[in-house]
Amino acid sequence: VCLKGYTDDKHVWEMIDMHGVRAVNSRAAGECCTERGRLDTMLCIGGVRTPRRASSTAEVMCLNYPIIRKPNAMSAPRDLQVFHQPPAEIDCERYFYQELIASDGATYKVYCIGEETFLVKELDVADEETLRRQAVPIPDHLVQAAREVGKLTGLEIYGVDFVGSLDEPFLIDVNSFPSF
Repeated sequence: VCLKGYTDDKHVWEMIDMHGVRAVNSRAAGECCTERGRLDTMLCIGGVRTPRRASSTAEVMCLNYPIIRKPNAMSAPRDLQVFHQPPAEIDCERYFYQELIASDGATYKVYCIGEETFLVKELDVADEETLRRQAVPIPDHLVQAAREVGKLTGLEIYGVDFVGSLDEPFLIDVNSFPSF
């Protein structure tokens, strides 16, 4: 099974274990992928390149602006906000603060299914003549970064989002139930 939710629910894991079912988005993934700060720390330790972030009010003040603020809980509603100067109220328990990375106009979505890895380039702005999402060849360094996320989290079916450029990508999101 691939769990869409309840990855942090002990009762669900007891039922899975009791019935001998294998989950491809593991117990470890549920523990590390529910909170952006914890996930980012783990990814950085594992050598995956992510934008600089802050975990205290003082660190938020020292980030290079603009920054993006996301809910720290991955399950929270998608409430993204960009700040060009330090916000009036800073709450590092509830929110995750990260430097905004200049993009080449696309988000690079790497999808991993077992040993298969593929890349979709999602254009930020598309005109009527251009497809918004395009399958493109995946560079080796992006395969390696995506695979490292799987090793660190225990995920077997997942997606990771990169911004910046294909030459200098920064990981900004891990999806344990991706929207292939």
